[in-house]
Amino acid sequence: LGVMVLLFYVAIIISALIGENFGRSLWGRTERMTGLFIMAHYLILFFVWRSVFSKEDWYKLWQWFVGLGAVVPAIAVLQIFNSRLLLNAGAGRMSSTLGNPIFLAGFAGFLFFSSILFYKNTITKFKYFWLIEAVISLIAIFASQTRGDLVGLYFGLLFCLVFLVRDVNWKEKIKINLLLLSFLLVAPVLLFSLRNFSLVKNIPTLNRLVSTSLSTGGGSRLLMWQTAGVGWQQKSIFGWGWENFYDLFNKNYLPEFSRQTEDWQDNAHSVPFNLLATTGAVGLMAYLAVYFYIFYLLFKNYQLKNKQERFFSVIFGAFWLYHFIRNLFVFEELSSYLVFFWMLAGADIYFGINRKSDLNIKTNNHLIESNKFFKLFKNSLVPFIKFLLITVIIFATFLYYFRLLYLPAKADYYAAQAVKKSMVDFKVAMELHRKAVNVLNPYRPDIAFEFGQFIVNWLSAHPDFVFGDYRPLAKEMYDFGVGALESYASDYPNDARVAQLLGSIYGQGSDFWGDPSYLGKATSVYESYLPTSPNRQTLVFGLARAKMLQGKTDEALKIIDQFIARFPTFSESYWMRSLIFAYKNDNLSAFDNVKKALELGYNLNSNELLFSFNLFKNFNSINLLENNINEYLLNSKSPNLRLVDQYIDYLNKTNRQEEVKNLKLKFNR
Repeated sequence: LGVMVLLFYVAIIISALIGENFGRSLWGRTERMTGLFIMAHYLILFFVWRSVFSKEDWYKLWQWFVGLGAVVPAIAVLQIFNSRLLLNAGAGRMSSTLGNPIFLAGFAGFLFFSSILFYKNTITKFKYFWLIEAVISLIAIFASQTRGDLVGLYFGLLFCLVFLVRDVNWKEKIKINLLLLSFLLVAPVLLFSLRNFSLVKNIPTLNRLVSTSLSTGGGSRLLMWQTAGVGWQQKSIFGWGWENFYDLFNKNYLPEFSRQTEDWQDNAHSVPFNLLATTGAVGLMAYLAVYFYIFYLLFKNYQLKNKQERFFSVIFGAFWLYHFIRNLFVFEELSSYLVFFWMLAGADIYFGINRKSDLNIKTNNHLIESNKFFKLFKNSLVPFIKFLLITVIIFATFLYYFRLLYLPAKADYYAAQAVKKSMVDFKVAMELHRKAVNVLNPYRPDIAFEFGQFIVNWLSAHPDFVFGDYRPLAKEMYDFGVGALESYASDYPNDARVAQLLGSIYGQGSDFWGDPSYLGKATSVYESYLPTSPNRQTLVFGLARAKMLQGKTDEALKIIDQFIARFPTFSESYWMRSLIFAYKNDNLSAFDNVKKALELGYNLNSNELLFSFNLFKNFNSINLLENNINEYLLNSKSPNLRLVDQYIDYLNKTNRQEEVKNLKLKFNR
């Protein structure tokens, strides 16, 4: 198994060396931090565990791991009754202390199968602790509402029961096992046949499971997997490089992602698809070989007549089947990698062929050789050399932790304080940010990006601050935020996300400061980044808007028309086209394009509704907008009052007094 793991690492290292962005492969992105540097730690842990621990040692530590881990699902259960407990922020899906329901589900699944094994193997009253933990972990999985884990759990339990029903050692419980197996086989059919009943709809987990469709989460997953497949076809052998899915996603971005609210992705949300895209066919085959070898070892162990050993193999197999199936729908992260490599080490310790005798022989020989070496060391080398060697080891360890752990933590602290202070004392915030980026660490560009993004987004959302009494401070904030983003752009010239931010804030800079040169900057940044993500509508429309505001309306229309030629049913294109025609005072063409956008399902916001209302009024066609306006007014808690007043005036002129009365009453007009 160790050889299989090493082959997998060789594949991901090669993919990183020849991939798109070695820096990202090495360090990962700040959101995940699963670059080669962190992955090397997991590899070292795996080999240390499998080399140092005996079966008994590993089993005891496994129990401690699972026993202490019970706190995590227990908190998730408490969050069901208090959804704001421990930063859950009132979310309907519980995440416990892990910050993401997917992470909770994966950890709870590990605890569930482990607790089932410990319950069966424990003969003292403490066995009931494991039973309680298994139940709590199961509840936590359901509370996370993670569909991939529910599917994996189903097949894991099915795997268990199929083997237990077949096993002659479990004949005394065959009736119970057959009953449970029958229930599991019938459960999916029963659940889907009852999916429209209130009982199923009122249980969020079951409702989420049976209501999955291509128009919700399922659609975005399929699009990401499709994108991963396209990326693999472009670089099929070693892929785009470990942790470089983000670059692949940008290059092969499809506008449909905006309809699924999945505009930026650094992962395919499926481990096999992600590996196929980032490490190619070689990486995926190496990964699958690890699973294949695990099940081979489990099958060999299952051939033993010992009832306990066979049950051990069944539970191990159930966990690995669960883990593999869940990974078809999710991605690995720090906590799940810890579980993954811990269980890999356990599989090798427990089920490695003839491992126990080989391990003892090697250990004894190693001790003999070690004693000879240390005797020679003691008798032939001066104490100064020993002292020097120990000093070098201590210094290297200190340097490692200082450079790669303490300094990044220090930079993160300053970065967090800078954001916190920016709304109170911006000069102090700027100083804190400078301290953060001056600390040598691999995530300095990301710190600059996050701070710059926070500042420019805040200014965009508060134009009253820009045009109010604090205008000089607003200009200082604007320049500092833009400078931080430009710094990031110089380090990552292929990141379309920074182009979108810079292009947008440059465009606003023209309005904020009355300086048309900002439009030139916006045009320049859009044009330079479009090749990195040619189908990203935010870049295309941003460029067209900048051209339009520069008076280059024909060029703007040409850009939009080229986009429509590639994606003729993307409704926002026609809305953008209508704005350009309106800017040219061609209201008829603007009117026709708004109608086309609405036909394709474009959803107008309040300002767009007001614009369209005035446009349609010129052509006596407000009736075409009535459904959109009524739906907006029905769902809006604080509507655009100008739109409300103009719509009331329109209803008055068309003698619809009852509707006028209702609107005046509802909005206090």
